[in-house]
Amino acid sequence: MDKQKNSDLKIKINGKENEVTEASGQLEKPLNDTSEDFTVSTWEEKVNAEKETAAAKQPGSNEESFPWLLPDEEEVFKEDPKVVIPTTKRKKKNQSPYFSQSKKKQPIHFPLKKFITTILLAVVLGVGFGTIALQFMSNEDMPVFASLQGENKDTPSLTDTEEKADEKGDKESAGAASTYEGFAVQAGSFTSRDGALSVAEDIKSKGLPAIVLPDGERQVVYVGIGNEKDDTESISSIFQQSSEVEPWGGKQLSLELSLTEESQPFMEIIKGLATLSTQTINEQPVKTDELASITEQLEKSSPKEETPKKIKENLTNALNGIKKETKEGGWSAQQNLLDSLSLLVAK
Repeated sequence: MDKQKNSDLKIKINGKENEVTEASGQLEKPLNDTSEDFTVSTWEEKVNAEKETAAAKQPGSNEESFPWLLPDEEEVFKEDPKVVIPTTKRKKKNQSPYFSQSKKKQPIHFPLKKFITTILLAVVLGVGFGTIALQFMSNEDMPVFASLQGENKDTPSLTDTEEKADEKGDKESAGAASTYEGFAVQAGSFTSRDGALSVAEDIKSKGLPAIVLPDGERQVVYVGIGNEKDDTESISSIFQQSSEVEPWGGKQLSLELSLTEESQPFMEIIKGLATLSTQTINEQPVKTDELASITEQLEKSSPKEETPKKIKENLTNALNGIKKETKEGGWSAQQNLLDSLSLLVAK
């Protein structure tokens, strides 16, 4: 058997043939070839070798030239405005006094203090408003004297003295008594004066006294007067026996009168004759001394004004009716007394 010969492997690189023997495993280079030897390796090793070679050739690759400290963010932003510096937002804690994240219990004295403060504030406000309201009410109900106290302490001037003297003279000329106080027999109260006058005329037609006087917004029919409540109640029952109208005796009467110096003396005469006329209607004896006193007073009076003259005439007729000592005379005296008061009532 023939012995196997070692065969040579020929590789052609760049148009040149190279022989590789099986024993050495290396390419045999021709004698005239001056090219460098290349070591055959894998593709990955070749790429890594080229990268290392390129990195070694780059300038400024030393560690000393690397800027280990980062520049300020403001300088980076000025050099490159496109650089956006992220801002970190901090979460704000809930500062609301009503919601506390703390699990710690609040002290007990806090709500108690708040409660006491609220009560005190309410008391102060209540007292303040009450005082103001009381002041307003007091000012409305009470007359104002504070502003006049200083004036009253001063010495009155001559003008004030003259004015007071004039007022005093007017009061004396008008008379001290300006109100008639007594009792009356009332026969009706009406809203219209015509209705009241119609009833009064019907009563007069039967020989009984009647007159219409205003009382506020109403018109009242009076059929008798007296100084005592019992006197008017007694003549009221007698009046009802002779009339279809049901009277009301014992009504308190207060009339505002317009008196002058001449009419002032007639007020006492009217009151005296009122008592005597009720006695006559009740068929009671009349005191002669009282009749004489009233007669003397009428004779002394000599009025010059028209109204006092008319009043004197009415009172004289009333006196004459009482002297008859009859019911008819007493009712006639009552009519004259009512007419006299009607003349004195302030218009």
